Amino acid sequence: MTVEVRARAAETTTGPGVAAPGRRRLTRVQWWGISLFAGLAFAYLAVGVYLYLIVGYINPDASSRVGNAGFTIWSRDPHLGAIGFVWNPLPSLVEIPLVELSAHWPLTLWPELRRVGFAGAVMSALFMAGAGWQVRRIALDYGAGRVLRWVAVAAFALNPMIVLYAGMGMSEAPFLFFLLWTCRRILLWVNRHRVVDLVVAGVALGLAYLTRYEALPAAAGVALGVFVMSTRRHRPPGSQGRAAWRIGAPFGLHDATIVVLPTVFAFVLWAGLGWLLDGNAFSQFSSQYGNAAQVEAAGIISAEDVGAGPLAEVIAGNLLGMQPLLFAVLPIVGWVAVRRRRVDAAVVGVVFGSVLLFQMSAVILGSTFGWFRFYMAATPLVVVAILVARGPAWRPLPGAGWSPLPEVRGAQASGWSPLPEVRGAQASGWSPLPEMRGAQASGWSPLPEVRGARASGWSPLPEVRGAQATSHEGSPRSSSSGRSLRRSRVERTTLTTLMALVLATSLPVTASSMLAPSLGKEEYGLRSAFWPDRHPPSEFWFYWFGDVSRNVAGWFDDQALPPGSVLVDTFGISRIWLFSDRPEQFVVRSDYDFFAKLNQPQRQGVQYILTPRPTGLGRLDAINVRYPTLWDDGAGIATLEMTVTSPSGTPQFRIYRIKGSG
Repeated sequence: MTVEVRARAAETTTGPGVAAPGRRRLTRVQWWGISLFAGLAFAYLAVGVYLYLIVGYINPDASSRVGNAGFTIWSRDPHLGAIGFVWNPLPSLVEIPLVELSAHWPLTLWPELRRVGFAGAVMSALFMAGAGWQVRRIALDYGAGRVLRWVAVAAFALNPMIVLYAGMGMSEAPFLFFLLWTCRRILLWVNRHRVVDLVVAGVALGLAYLTRYEALPAAAGVALGVFVMSTRRHRPPGSQGRAAWRIGAPFGLHDATIVVLPTVFAFVLWAGLGWLLDGNAFSQFSSQYGNAAQVEAAGIISAEDVGAGPLAEVIAGNLLGMQPLLFAVLPIVGWVAVRRRRVDAAVVGVVFGSVLLFQMSAVILGSTFGWFRFYMAATPLVVVAILVARGPAWRPLPGAGWSPLPEVRGAQASGWSPLPEVRGAQASGWSPLPEMRGAQASGWSPLPEVRGARASGWSPLPEVRGAQATSHEGSPRSSSSGRSLRRSRVERTTLTTLMALVLATSLPVTASSMLAPSLGKEEYGLRSAFWPDRHPPSEFWFYWFGDVSRNVAGWFDDQALPPGSVLVDTFGISRIWLFSDRPEQFVVRSDYDFFAKLNQPQRQGVQYILTPRPTGLGRLDAINVRYPTLWDDGAGIATLEMTVTSPSGTPQFRIYRIKGSG
């Protein structure tokens, strides 16, 4: 009886159908979302276990990020700046707690969390599961039916490249998560005009930049799009020309500033920290290990070398290999958007298309390695574009009510009144209805005339085209120029079929593209995991590099060296440090005395120097730069102790003993 009385009291306070504070329960839709995230996270972690612990297929870039996380807490001079400024920091920041936990029980029973860099797989699996959750939320926002919703989730989550990099430990997973988060919030802002969506989208873009610098073109595109849409929305009714745009421009600038400010803050903060701690504000671009130096060392070609035609073929091959129906889906979605005047369809192109355009431009200019994974944004581009073309139909987006009356900015519902109380409104006589800003009374009707509504007969309520009205900043309305948001059954069936075709074609085509050396330059090594007899693992360095690193680390551990005895530039060979049970014996690039020991190794107590072969990216190694002849003759300071080779017999590292040490 007590429970019943309390429930009635709560209902009396909050109104019928409104849950009492503190008694909210998860809905069925929310439980499905939690189950999806948990299921995807478990499946992607299983992929990581297979790659890291069973077949040993590990991308060295993933190990570098885990190594950066480890340097901040376990190097000889632990400090946050040891995370480095070449790679954007967010993946390594997320991995720091995982690396630290690997030194505590019960994770001490599982040292692989640090040694092989499995912390990276945990990071990427969770972020990619979140990306799949975001796809489902966009489908729900746009009223997609159950079939289309789950086909869309499958088309994204089961894409072979998505599955691979969900368990690989790279930055692609968090980057796609933040892009999808940004896209969803901008879509909500377009449809319901709430500033909070711009704030959240801006935060997501800022975090995306801290993950990959390719977020900069996305942030610029989103800011420009928000400015144009907000300026257009705030033009006075019936006004045209430049004067109307000048009136709306301050509002557009305000909204664009909101969405771009977190990215600007992240950019300035990261550049400032790099300048203070490393002496270079843009290490990821112009430092000794930056992108420009790596591209030059690798001999990447540009359009000046071979012309734009061959590179355009490479770009088209990567795009079609990632999403074979890309050039079919985009025209169809574009046609639907133009036909229905759907402004929100452009949001998808701006968020994901800007990243792809940036990558394509970099290929033409010869400023990128052009890895297949750099085109992964094509997958959410296709999937989300179809969902947006499907449109919200007759269902309101989150925050929309069924009331045909507009929600007035600043209005607050009071009690049982179905009409909003307008702040600053002045009641006239006994009329319980507020005077709405911009409303025009017609005769004795106490109700406002809704712009775009058509009164029918004596009906006191306006008939709102599309069943949803909005004021300057109120309840959601799709940006469809007031046209009906209903979709014909044929159109909905066509888009659902198109999504199913995306799923059916991307699975085999993307998988075969990954295994083709001409496209999947980093991924074709998976052939050795599937068919080791035809493609021995020794032919692909992702496999044997781990064994080599383990052996080198074990050799140094057996020497029982004092701290700071082994000089090594960990750029590119972080796995040796990760495998070691005595990381304090290494002098790494982030240690405060690295350059002092590099310049005077004997006087500074260095006993060994570990250096990679000075070819390709090995030429960027700080030790090879300081002693160009070390590999050939010891540079007069050391004698050769050991040469470490690959399974094919190619020298990979050399260990030198400092003369007069020990």
